[in-house]
Amino acid sequence: LAAAESLLARRGITYGLMDDEPCCGNILFNLGDLAAGSEIVKSNIARFKEAGVRRIITVCPGCYAAFNRYYKGKDGFDPEVVLAVDLLDGMRYASEGLVVQDPCHAKEKGAVVRRILPGASNKNASPCCGAGAGVVAHDQLLAESKALKAFNGGTAKVVTYCPFCYSNLNTVKPGAVADIYVLLAENGC
Repeated sequence: LAAAESLLARRGITYGLMDDEPCCGNILFNLGDLAAGSEIVKSNIARFKEAGVRRIITVCPGCYAAFNRYYKGKDGFDPEVVLAVDLLDGMRYASEGLVVQDPCHAKEKGAVVRRILPGASNKNASPCCGAGAGVVAHDQLLAESKALKAFNGGTAKVVTYCPFCYSNLNTVKPGAVADIYVLLAENGC
């Protein structure tokens, strides 16, 4: 989060943070607990409206998907929802030998990421990192098995723009995965 904040500041993008930031509820919907997820959405919309929120910037693709799917247009709340990586389009980190892990909830952002990382492979590292939809909470062995497929026996560093992908991939192969925000911030982009 600190790296993403640093990059947004470098781009001159101003934003505010909510105290005691709530969960978006996406994981509850993924696990089938629609009632609990809907309660979180209702509560969050009330908080967002009270705060005058018109635009939501998130670094998490799961949150990005949830805000677009469960929040927009509900109870008169219609914010612009932006994945932070979109705000970094125009930055470049030309490193060869990177493979991108496109997260399940934001695969459509892959083109933006590959413009930011022009040396990265155009191929997605894996169709799923194993962390999403509650898999990592339900079946750790399955999550690890899926994560290992992203490395496919190769030596390329895997870069992701999803905190869940980063966490699960880093669990199975520490040091072989990078968060795009940290990578860009550490390299002065």
